[in-house]
Amino acid sequence: QWPFSRLLLLPPYGFLPYGAQIPEGTGRPMLELDMIVANPLIDEMTYQLRMHTPRRTNLDPRWFVLARNLQVDEITGEISDRIVGWSFVDGFGVAPCAVTARYGAIPSYTGWLALTFKVPALAKGRFALFSAPESFELRCPDIKEAGQACEPYQIEEHFPDELLALPIARTLNLTMGTFIAEGQDLVYSAMLIIVTPEALLTLQPWELRVLDQSFTVVDAHLEIPSLPFSELQAENPTVKWLTMPQRGEAAMVAIQVIINRRIKTLRMLVFLMPEGFRHDIQHANQLANINKNFPVAIEREWRDFSNLRSVRIFIEPTTVASGTFEWQFPVIVAQKAPINTEWYVFLCDDYSCRVFSDPSVVVVFPV
Repeated sequence: QWPFSRLLLLPPYGFLPYGAQIPEGTGRPMLELDMIVANPLIDEMTYQLRMHTPRRTNLDPRWFVLARNLQVDEITGEISDRIVGWSFVDGFGVAPCAVTARYGAIPSYTGWLALTFKVPALAKGRFALFSAPESFELRCPDIKEAGQACEPYQIEEHFPDELLALPIARTLNLTMGTFIAEGQDLVYSAMLIIVTPEALLTLQPWELRVLDQSFTVVDAHLEIPSLPFSELQAENPTVKWLTMPQRGEAAMVAIQVIINRRIKTLRMLVFLMPEGFRHDIQHANQLANINKNFPVAIEREWRDFSNLRSVRIFIEPTTVASGTFEWQFPVIVAQKAPINTEWYVFLCDDYSCRVFSDPSVVVVFPV
């Protein structure tokens, strides 16, 4: 092995030492490593670097190390700095924070957005900054409804450039309090108020940044997909208890759906309850359709309560007129409050509709 006096590290594109500012398009950064850390007893050099990661995984994730030897000619004084060795190691991908954001993806809609995200406990996350795409609005509800302390985002002078560039009017600051542990991760949930635009002109993503106590970004998801709009016109459904809910006991619930413009293709409604809740429908007549103008299926049973966590309403293949519609049924309340307390109402164009990912789901409303 040739003697060397310098070690240079070339990380993949987009990886930067935390706090460094390098203009875009300058290629791989070149970092000079401190030679003093060498351990002559084991002939090994170990470095711990705090890096800022790129938005997404690079096509070339390799990390390179160059060994150079700086020499000065004793006669001419000429300085040479030549590469005497190099190596590389395959790097790693950039995995985003696990995030789910569900809302009624329809034009000019004001209602709920259900946000759930998972963060490693080792990250010691303290705050979450959630940013909406252009033309969307985000608002903080009352703390009892939000699930996490929520306030509009405010910039402070000591913030890094990445945080100074966030859209203030479209970003909310959540203080990460209530959570449920899942192995080495912590799961957080919040309910926020969303206002959608009249038209979806771009599928610009939503962004979530998790900050520690020193306002350093320790986890993030910067490409949370926007949901394509349905042309359906409706208001956010409501869930109302008709009798006082007690943990572990049955109570009557009423779910109300308001449709502002008639729909020709609506074939099914699905009511999904939070984890730990289950319906207590023993007989079909315990699931009541309050507004008789709603066209429930005639040629088949219009109620399906075979799944204890969901109720499905089959609709006659006809036009559903605009109006306010309501269904009532008994529910067993969860013994312990789940991290996600929201209910969901699916509007579907097919009788096969059961879960979020079904292609027949036209729109999903968190309640």
